Amino acid sequence: MLAILPIFSFFAFFIILRSREILGWRGSFLSAALIWGFLVTGITEVLGVFRLIEFKAISITWGVISLFLSWFLFRDRQNIHNLFQNLKFAGLPRFQFFLLGCVIFIVAVIAVIAWTSPPNTSDSMTYHLSRIIHWMQNKSVAFYPTHILRQLHQNPWSEYALLQFQILLGNDRLANFVQWFSMVGSILGASLIAKEFKADTRGQIFTAVACATIPMGILQGSSTQTDHVLTFWLVCLVYFSIQFRKRPGLLHSLMLGAALGLAILT
Repeated sequence: MLAILPIFSFFAFFIILRSREILGWRGSFLSAALIWGFLVTGITEVLGVFRLIEFKAISITWGVISLFLSWFLFRDRQNIHNLFQNLKFAGLPRFQFFLLGCVIFIVAVIAVIAWTSPPNTSDSMTYHLSRIIHWMQNKSVAFYPTHILRQLHQNPWSEYALLQFQILLGNDRLANFVQWFSMVGSILGASLIAKEFKADTRGQIFTAVACATIPMGILQGSSTQTDHVLTFWLVCLVYFSIQFRKRPGLLHSLMLGAALGLAILT
């Protein structure tokens, strides 16, 4: 069950970034996702050059990253303890609490569907998942002979993430969760953008509701398609563009560049 390693790495990045108190909870979530996405790309491309896309190499790589992050969390444990100790939940009016509950319910139901239903769309069968099997067989993401050219020229980041999980888990049980995670990230990011445009708590919740109830978004939230993934990176791009315009600096410029690069790669 070594698929827990990349998942742990994401949450470790999230907690570390939040403990620095540079970004809020939602901003830290977006930043952690961008760092994680960059790592997935780097690991896949570098191991692919040496034809090492296999269980042993990927598990060792994520294991080393997880050990480093564990050491960092242990070293910074006092700040992290204070962070969670001071965590407070502001009271919400009943109607806003109800809307927030509806968003959580929608996301939870889609998660159940993503877990119980295997990938079954035509795109999944023809190139999203089929090229992952070719990569696993060849231990590389280099081009290979095929008459389905979409397996070669369609932008591959989402499948890079699926590839990591499929190798570490040994099956495609988590294949739908890259889209689901991106749906959650898009909802959080859109509400954060609304905050940047001076929306109050009610406005941010209504933004989250609008994002969570897009019909096509609900349908694709439990699939291996890439629309939510691309949307998430574009949401990150918009948010960090706003942040960079307000407070130019290295962190915001790096996150902006990472978001643009990952969007193009997706």
